[in-house]
Amino acid sequence: MTPPTITEPDAVRALTVWQPWADALAYLGKDIENRGRRTTYTGVLYLHAGLRTDQTAYAQLPGREDLPGVRGAVIAVARLTGAHTDCDASCSAWADKSAAWHWEISDAAPLATPVKATGRQGLWIPDPELRARVGALTPSLRRSVLEGRSR
Repeated sequence: MTPPTITEPDAVRALTVWQPWADALAYLGKDIENRGRRTTYTGVLYLHAGLRTDQTAYAQLPGREDLPGVRGAVIAVARLTGAHTDCDASCSAWADKSAAWHWEISDAAPLATPVKATGRQGLWIPDPELRARVGALTPSLRRSVLEGRSR
């Protein structure tokens, strides 16, 4: 896989996701994030576990007992490789055919230590302090995500 195109220094975005879906992206190989909006961004993505929990989802999720369930923190670094609508949910077991957009997530690598942060709706730009804290924890992890290699 080719590395993402970086057009600004340390280009990175973050996405806040309710639990347990954030853990599914970080630990269970969830490769589609179902969203109502389109994105044109591709590149490095911090997966931020929001403060909210989708209680109904826990009943549906395999292996949920073993998930950390951290909230209010960046828990993984991944790549957002694209988004599509032309799928009847056959693109992934994680795809919801009622979702308008399927955001394609790859190379998710959990952080050894979650980094506390305040999330936001939609894609957001992490401030320099958050980028420094995540980068200091895992410089080799960050390089592997930028180069498209899983840990």
